[in-house]
Amino acid sequence: YFDDKRVAGIGGPNLVPQDESAFGKAVGLIFDYAFFVSGAAPTKVFDKVIESRSHGSNAIYRADVLCKVMPIDETLLEGEDVVMNERVKHLGYKLLYVPDVVVYIAIRQKDVQVGWQMYGYGLGRMLLHRERAGMLNPAHIAAGLAIPILLIICAVLAAINPKLLLALVGVIVLLAVLSGIFALFKTRSLRVALNMPLVLSIFLIAWSCGFLRESFAPTRKLKH
Repeated sequence: YFDDKRVAGIGGPNLVPQDESAFGKAVGLIFDYAFFVSGAAPTKVFDKVIESRSHGSNAIYRADVLCKVMPIDETLLEGEDVVMNERVKHLGYKLLYVPDVVVYIAIRQKDVQVGWQMYGYGLGRMLLHRERAGMLNPAHIAAGLAIPILLIICAVLAAINPKLLLALVGVIVLLAVLSGIFALFKTRSLRVALNMPLVLSIFLIAWSCGFLRESFAPTRKLKH
């Protein structure tokens, strides 16, 4: 792929090892699809190679191109690679996402560890947006506001008719069941399917907490 001199970076899938736990496989599955929902998804497909905006933890770059865009602010907690990729593309280079360049990545095994990871992602994404406009999309905002949106809906339903809260609980249970069915379809594992609602809840709650923390109690002052 680097035979094309316009290509500055190449990334590919992060695969979950076969001996990973059911919890870890559920986490990996959500990461795979959050990549697309969040807007970091590849955008242009040609000959099974995809022009991409972000590579995450699986990437290799031309050293001479990195020298042109470095240094990058690594105190952003999350998104410094996004900033780096934007700088690379601004110079006219291409970044590719290719299916045959893979790494196997170990998943954090405990729900607390995953929760803190997602808390950092939510906080870091908002911090990135505060310092570099345009880094938020509707999916980021929806996940970030998940907690207050749910609380507002509960308050409105309780004011209208408390029995409507039961309907809301039913919707949440249905979504949990659907997430489990999706995981069962993708992995053919009942254990992964049973872990999926828990993992999804951790992702949304922790991301929202981090997002809200940075929104109302910034971790640092802006440089500009």
